Amino acid sequence: MAAPNYPPTPKLLDPNLDSGHRSFLSVLRRPLKEMRTRAPGEMLYLDEHWFGRLRGAGLLTIAWLVEGWPNEPDGGAKCRLWDVSMILGLPLTSDPVGPRVITDDWMDDLQERFALADRDPVHGLLEAHPRIVGPSKKWLLQFRVEYLSEDVDDNSLSRSLEAFLLWMFRYVMINNSHGNCVDMVLMPYARAIAEAEDDEVPTWSWGSAVLAATYRGLCDACCKSDPQAVLTGCPLLLQLRAYERFAVGRPLVDMEPYEDHLYGDEDDESPTMATLWIGRKGTWAHMQVRWVYPEFVKEFDRLHADDVIWEPYSADQIAIRAPLGLSSLCTRDDHLWLTTAPLVYDYMVEPHCPDRVMRQFGFAQPWPIPVDCQGVGFLFSSTWLMKLAPMVQYWAEADEHVVEPIGPHTDESFRAYLAWYQPRTRCHITYAEENQEAHQASTRDLYPSYLDEALAGAIRAYRLVDTDASAYLMRLDAGDTMTDSENRDAWNKTRDSVRQVLRSYGHEFFEEIGGQSHTPPTAGPSQPEQYPEQ
Repeated sequence: MAAPNYPPTPKLLDPNLDSGHRSFLSVLRRPLKEMRTRAPGEMLYLDEHWFGRLRGAGLLTIAWLVEGWPNEPDGGAKCRLWDVSMILGLPLTSDPVGPRVITDDWMDDLQERFALADRDPVHGLLEAHPRIVGPSKKWLLQFRVEYLSEDVDDNSLSRSLEAFLLWMFRYVMINNSHGNCVDMVLMPYARAIAEAEDDEVPTWSWGSAVLAATYRGLCDACCKSDPQAVLTGCPLLLQLRAYERFAVGRPLVDMEPYEDHLYGDEDDESPTMATLWIGRKGTWAHMQVRWVYPEFVKEFDRLHADDVIWEPYSADQIAIRAPLGLSSLCTRDDHLWLTTAPLVYDYMVEPHCPDRVMRQFGFAQPWPIPVDCQGVGFLFSSTWLMKLAPMVQYWAEADEHVVEPIGPHTDESFRAYLAWYQPRTRCHITYAEENQEAHQASTRDLYPSYLDEALAGAIRAYRLVDTDASAYLMRLDAGDTMTDSENRDAWNKTRDSVRQVLRSYGHEFFEEIGGQSHTPPTAGPSQPEQYPEQ
């Protein structure tokens, strides 16, 4: 069989990057596995003595959101600062998280500081910190709040809060690929918050940091095909963002409005949009438990514009889910949702381009879109502190670089944008050849791409049925009666088209011929129809 004639790289994609991109590998029918996340497997609880410092740092909402929740998320699509606010309630204003230089004696300093924490002896002796590249998760868990003595002092509470923050930073907000340890760069932030007075807690732009790390994680993940590859950034944000917009892979949960008991006395003691998915028990379909990745790929390929919830955070949607309102942190920094200032986390600088997705904000999408976007993705180097200085300053002026909408979204303007956009990008994840051969099932099949080919054949057969039926109805409406022979031919033709649909999916059937059961030979998938891009 001759090699398929694959289309050239679309204009909006970089050919140097596209050749190793997962979407292109999927087009080539390479078997791809879902990526792993380093999610926490333990349950940690908050202590009321921490509330003042967590509130001052803008982290109380997300801390409540994940309290006692052993999660194992995975996910998928580009998020925006809007999502970070409405889902996780993270602050966007203040200085970016990074850059910091950590001295070589960080481990000795960490052990010396935590050695004075008053732990209950029932939980065993304090283990020494292992020699690894960052604070050890196993070591930090020795200081969870329930391990402290009953008559605990302020220093011990501060150390327990510091350990909790490092755990939350690493396993909820900013996953890394370092195994069971936290990025060293996060240590000064956790310590500064834990040791501050309630009315003097320093603040940072945790929302932009989480998004920068997630963008970098997605960028790296798109070029990974190793089944052991790890998805970094914030998989929790990706997962919850997908739940809000797509029915694909979404759990079935109680959609009733939020109850009164979810609200506290303060403005930030209220739920976020994500409370629906985390705070209520969901059920899963069998397919979502078993053949998740290939099934989800197919379902995403078949989505149409009407299948997407474009504005999940509109006033109407919020009123339906949260009649009493959301946490004040969800909308506190809404003036930055449309900023084009680059996002900074540690040595990572990632562009933020809301001007490319204005449909999500209810505005018309301008086009053509400039290729260049403010921001650069620095790799670590000895000069990164100097290189990042202008980007840190740029974020301080983020509210001065905000996109101005050109008008409200309309179906007409969106169709015009798609007419420009679709020919210049890849609109499907899978690829079907023009001339198909019958698929031979194998126990080695890792991705059932033949089902997508079968769908194309089925659509063609369905369209033939529709065309024929419409022609017959037109004759009847015109008063043109059909003879018995014409009726028989019409029904035979309809039956053959329906059987072709069944053959496309590999089904056999029995036909009565002269009183004998006859099984016709199974045909391969039909040539797929070139139906419009989604």
